Amino acid sequence: FKNYINILANALPSYHETILDVADAANKIQEFPEVLINKLIDYCEYTDDAEEQYKIISYLVRFKNSTDRPQDALHYLQTLAGAFEDELVLSYLFAITYEKLNMITYVEKFYNLALEQMAPELELVTDFVNFYLKQGEVKKAFEVAEKYKNSIYDTAQLKNLRNQMRKTLSRDF
Repeated sequence: FKNYINILANALPSYHETILDVADAANKIQEFPEVLINKLIDYCEYTDDAEEQYKIISYLVRFKNSTDRPQDALHYLQTLAGAFEDELVLSYLFAITYEKLNMITYVEKFYNLALEQMAPELELVTDFVNFYLKQGEVKKAFEVAEKYKNSIYDTAQLKNLRNQMRKTLSRDF
């Protein structure tokens, strides 16, 4: 499958919308050859479709963060953010990237901005809660989890975390 992605990435022009289908396949197996990355960046700068732009940036950021290259993810965010009318839509992606870079002072700020923007990432609150837990801030984590109870962000994973934190906090008091 990796070979097909590479062949297609080499064969397709940067501005052909089929490049997004190749990106979808690459995302499924987390394999983005450099030629595909470059063509996706070109396409992102070419298209006016904000959803397509977000999808591309999200794929690239998540891929680079997962391969321990968060500095590349941050570069993509900073470089491609200008394509958006409102750069705040990228707040969640900035938050997870700053977290990977251990730039703690920015992480909380960008998670909060993402929540203000009601970012469409279902894992947003769970990731924010996990960030606080990693920092040893159980009370803050629980407050965030409680605040978004019964919202679109209230996933099964968040519910489990909330229950675990409730037990931990009740033991502490």
